[in-house]
Amino acid sequence: MKGSAMRGVHIVVLIAFGITLFVTIVTAVTLDDPQSIIYGEFVMRWIPQAVGVFIASIAALGLLLKCLSGANLEQLSPFVLPLLAGLLLMSVHWALAISVGLIAFAIVVKHIVANFSRPGSDGKRAEEI
Repeated sequence: MKGSAMRGVHIVVLIAFGITLFVTIVTAVTLDDPQSIIYGEFVMRWIPQAVGVFIASIAALGLLLKCLSGANLEQLSPFVLPLLAGLLLMSVHWALAISVGLIAFAIVVKHIVANFSRPGSDGKRAEEI
């Protein structure tokens, strides 16, 4: 992603985190009787599901728009991890968790291999050379 697009993603994540933190604090402060504890538990389960719906919807929309513009597989791949992560927040399932973990592992391995396979690199990081 380019710098401005990445900055936009960071802003969206910070806003979502701020809203979640605010709702969590307000819910925790207002728990004083058993009925409100039940309500608080409902709210605490609802927040990740709502965030998951938001993330999955944005990723699916981005994936759809890229597909309609004729993008190749390389351009579509950045939308897959957020889509799976949003679906995992909506409904916890082992298959989604394994998919997210494998994709994250593949991204890490890709960066490590790219770092060590640069011409003139003998396995040291750029700061060590």
